[in-house]
Amino acid sequence: MLQHILVTIEGAASGSLKHQPRLPAQRVLPVGTIESAIAAVRSGLCFGWLPNYRIQAELDRGDFVALPLPAGKTRDVRLNLVCRDLSASGSEVMPWRSCWG
Repeated sequence: MLQHILVTIEGAASGSLKHQPRLPAQRVLPVGTIESAIAAVRSGLCFGWLPNYRIQAELDRGDFVALPLPAGKTRDVRLNLVCRDLSASGSEVMPWRSCWG
């Protein structure tokens, strides 16, 4: 798949750019949102690793085709969760924190 462009969702979280893992020689099209990644794949410019729940209608219609993975293999994705700190009170306190502590 090195000859094809991979769409990647990259964003600035905590002030540093977050990159998805990819092969060193992979050509990429970086976008900022899942919606932009879906639109890029829909346009035929590239392929991407997109969440099934967001593209199920396209898969059902045959507009998108799931990439074949070796039997029994899956693709793992790192996720970051940010939640509201309900114990924070007042505007002088940072109301968001990592859910891990």
